[in-house]
Amino acid sequence: MRKIEKLNSLQDSFATVLWSIIISDENVSKKERKEFNSFFKKEFALSPDEIDALFKKVKNSKENLEKHLNLLKEAFQAYPVQKAYFMQVLNRCIICDGVDNREYVTFEEIRKRLF
Repeated sequence: MRKIEKLNSLQDSFATVLWSIIISDENVSKKERKEFNSFFKKEFALSPDEIDALFKKVKNSKENLEKHLNLLKEAFQAYPVQKAYFMQVLNRCIICDGVDNREYVTFEEIRKRLF
């Protein structure tokens, strides 16, 4: 996504949405954190320090999830393949450490907002 300027500029939004899935079950597992790290390394070429800073930023932020979903929805209009891929990333975050229904409730809310 780093090659698409409009999506690259929304790193905080991607991180906020990922965080909302990760924290849905009130537990941040090592596997979930690994998925978060992998996404930002692969898709945005962020260094481990940059990823850690982004994770801490969204973890400590009170930013509005709705705002970030609106930004992503608008940006994804021209990039449906990337939207589908991001939904796969969210799903991998859910299943990587065992499925918790609270995570799928959040996933469905996100899906409804983005589609």
